[in-house]
Amino acid sequence: MRFSPTRFLLTSLLFLSPCTQGAESLEKKVLFSGEFPQMIAFRGEMIGPIHRSYETWSKDIEGHSAVIRKFWNEEIDIKPQSVDWAQRYMKEHPDVSFIWHLNAEARVAHDKPQVLKRYFPGHWALHRGVFIKKPVPAETTEFTVSDIKVFSERGFYDRKTDTSTPQDLVIVARKRDGSLDWTKCEYASIVSVDKKGGQITVKRGNYASKALDYGDAGIYIAPIVGSVWGNNRLWFYNHSTTCPKDDNGKVASDHFVEEILAKVDPEKGDLKGFSGIAFDVMYWVARMKNMDVNNDGIADGEGIVDGKHVWRDGMIDWLTSLREKVGPEFVLVSDSSGIKHQRAVGVLNGMESEGFPFHHDAFRSFSTPLNHFSYWKKFGEKKYPFNFSAVKYKEKADLPKATQYSRFAIGASVCADIFATRYMVEDKKRFTPIDELTAGVRNEPKWLGKALGPMIRVEDSAPDLFDGAAFTKEFLSKVEVKDGSYTVDDKGVLRLNGNGKKSTDPIVLTIKDIPRPSGDIVVSCDVKSESSLVPEVKNFDVPRYLTAKVDGLPDYPNPIRNNSFFNNLGGTFGPLGFINQRFYFRDLGAGKGDTITLHLTFENQGGVEFKSLQLLAASQAMAREFENGVILVNPSFDTYTFDLTKLFPNYTGGYRFIKGAQSPNNGEPITDATNVRVQSMDSLFLEKM
Repeated sequence: MRFSPTRFLLTSLLFLSPCTQGAESLEKKVLFSGEFPQMIAFRGEMIGPIHRSYETWSKDIEGHSAVIRKFWNEEIDIKPQSVDWAQRYMKEHPDVSFIWHLNAEARVAHDKPQVLKRYFPGHWALHRGVFIKKPVPAETTEFTVSDIKVFSERGFYDRKTDTSTPQDLVIVARKRDGSLDWTKCEYASIVSVDKKGGQITVKRGNYASKALDYGDAGIYIAPIVGSVWGNNRLWFYNHSTTCPKDDNGKVASDHFVEEILAKVDPEKGDLKGFSGIAFDVMYWVARMKNMDVNNDGIADGEGIVDGKHVWRDGMIDWLTSLREKVGPEFVLVSDSSGIKHQRAVGVLNGMESEGFPFHHDAFRSFSTPLNHFSYWKKFGEKKYPFNFSAVKYKEKADLPKATQYSRFAIGASVCADIFATRYMVEDKKRFTPIDELTAGVRNEPKWLGKALGPMIRVEDSAPDLFDGAAFTKEFLSKVEVKDGSYTVDDKGVLRLNGNGKKSTDPIVLTIKDIPRPSGDIVVSCDVKSESSLVPEVKNFDVPRYLTAKVDGLPDYPNPIRNNSFFNNLGGTFGPLGFINQRFYFRDLGAGKGDTITLHLTFENQGGVEFKSLQLLAASQAMAREFENGVILVNPSFDTYTFDLTKLFPNYTGGYRFIKGAQSPNNGEPITDATNVRVQSMDSLFLEKM
């Protein structure tokens, strides 16, 4: 089923889906009041002390505009009282939004009778398996297999405990024509693997299934795709369009959507009255190694069968189906910070960035989430946009300054019209209060009020090192295009056209021999795709990704992953119109050599249009004015000085630090508004006097 605005409108207005009937309008929620900074509680369902009583639980989220939390046992064991407490809290605070955090990829199934009853073995994603082309009686537990590498006694590995559980398996009957007979199937699990002898020993008839007799055509036996989370082993749904159907003609995604609708049903659902769902780990690719999405014994890469991306298509189908059923007064949001994540712009209300910039990166790839969010903001949901950063850090090198980095993330997010959650320490046992969310001792959420204008980017007034000459004949003499070619029309628009061997080959635009800048630079481009990433999906845009890389960067401090986060910066572009994307590179003067090389890589072979390309000699510092204060953000390695009189000329009053527990929040007035200094990788929130 493809998304259609007309069909969606009829579904919503004429038939009134179960979730739309009686639903509280999102318009009444404080989350969409336009005031900042919003307090959003993210996760915390496993923190024992706050679950001692309703009083301690409710106090933990007091003053918050939204709560994003798990309320289902699909991944971890949830405190049973939390659902009732959420219902009670919503009655006491009807303007607060509760958003269900839900794993879209996998769930605990093996010890959940209700799950095993609903989903049959064919509904789970499988790794590449093997065929055994001979009769298999029910009592057979030892098999000689053609590829022993497929099987392992360490199928589910728990990194936290360094323990593992043997693989769970699916056995299904094989027909004489080689196809599979899903009316005869069972669960099994590995007991032992003899790699030298090429033999496996299994336990048959597991998880409420029965060991069956299989005829002369034999069987197909394959490991279930899974992972360990929260000390539980999870099985992955087969979300592809090639997922086998059960006796009722349903695929896994059909059941998943039905379960969701039952949970949020406004009359009978446990989560009635909830404002939406935040999907976790929603990938548009089959991301685990050797996944075989159509169960033919051949690994399908990212979920591509006979040239069709059946995994992505399946994800699009169930997401658009769910949107039609829940109606417009319901938030749907999911991760979209990587090239493998979902891109359902126009179906979802927005995207999540897990961390800002990323949970393994506190500052290095600063411009990447800003680019992705800017696309969703410009071309996505307009009435109830919900884009947010889940503020958390996992990299050991970043943890000593995690409180500062969280203030940095919150400041940048609010400047860009993005919600940001409170900071959660990695051990998940406590949350760290951030003064800036509540004006410190004033304890006033949304204290800044509404924005008085858009975000101010200091690089907008910086010199262009290309001197406005991009796309001139002299400039283009330094340009190379891999797997593509370029033309420039009489209006100065540069067009890239793919000529690679594969439709999935990227187009790479390389600009060589750029004189080395002395400091920070921002690569700014206005870019548009000539087609959707998935043209066959009608009535909503599937954008493409682009990355920017510079050859000749210096060796940066605090390196992680070989400095990769400082480079290979990401962006999003699509066919709905030009979008400005910016890529921030720091301290170029510290590098070696007299020149640098810039590479811009565009996903697949679709056409690309450039309206502008600039190399701005500046930091990507930013500022924004609100009714009751201002935010200043410094992403550079050095202290940055802001002149508030130039940034906010219409305000003639004074400024002061908020008074709180964290430096520099001392409550003192700013004595010189022309010289306000913000330290490296930090944000400063100031009150108006």
